[in-house]
Amino acid sequence: MFLLLGAPCLGQETPVYYTPIVNVRTGAFVNENGGVVEAWWVSTLLGYSGGTTDATLGYVDAFGPGASISSDYGCPESWTFPPGVGFVFESRDGGCVRDPVGGPGFLAFTATEGMQVDSSVERIWYDISCDVLGRVPSSEGRRPLPIYRGLFPAGSNATSGAVSLGAPRLYCFGPEHRYPRRVNVTMFNGGEQPATFSVTVRRLELDPRVLVENRYSLGPKEVFQANDLAFPWIPGGESDLDLDQMVWITITADQPFLSYVTTVYDLGTPHDVGFEVYPSRLAQ
Repeated sequence: MFLLLGAPCLGQETPVYYTPIVNVRTGAFVNENGGVVEAWWVSTLLGYSGGTTDATLGYVDAFGPGASISSDYGCPESWTFPPGVGFVFESRDGGCVRDPVGGPGFLAFTATEGMQVDSSVERIWYDISCDVLGRVPSSEGRRPLPIYRGLFPAGSNATSGAVSLGAPRLYCFGPEHRYPRRVNVTMFNGGEQPATFSVTVRRLELDPRVLVENRYSLGPKEVFQANDLAFPWIPGGESDLDLDQMVWITITADQPFLSYVTTVYDLGTPHDVGFEVYPSRLAQ
């Protein structure tokens, strides 16, 4: 479904939507059978014509290092489907977007009434040596990605959270139950001029003081992910939900922008979906 976040595009007959895209290799290891396994982050974009008349989706642009809309393989400018028909626009098997290199990007698209859109990300393990087809994927699970209706206005505050940092004081269980997170903030300067972004972190409740503030400079239409944000030790109380430590992360910029927060934990119990996605939202 549409996860519509941000201000409505007033005065636009056809709103432009934005969603994150990613297809990046993050590492490799040799498994117990001697096979090579690669780890990837891969996004998927699906659509379903759920109304009573034909619905259309069209690509506008792609942002991020090396990202673009492809004209290969007969990719059209838009797709139109009758009611009750679904379609895979982008997936691990490819699509009509040349993916950004080395990190996430954003895809801008239009969609008419009745087009339901599902955007998600999964961590995939590819065994590249167990099958004559080349590589066999195993998905660790999916998380929804935000779909934004337009850009956040310059100077506005977009907040993600509450973002869980794990449970560092959970000493009655093993370390695999503390789920220490690596926190990443992805930012997109949607403006035509360079932008300065401010990322501030505050406790979960009862304290407006800023724990962390970082600033970043992005060029026009640039996408940047700040990885593994450092957090100070937070004493108990104002950032705890039971024993889980949680914070609010607010992003602002002096150009129109978008943002979201992701967390990754590698030390969980087997079969954990080891990542979370926190869309940024404007105050209502």
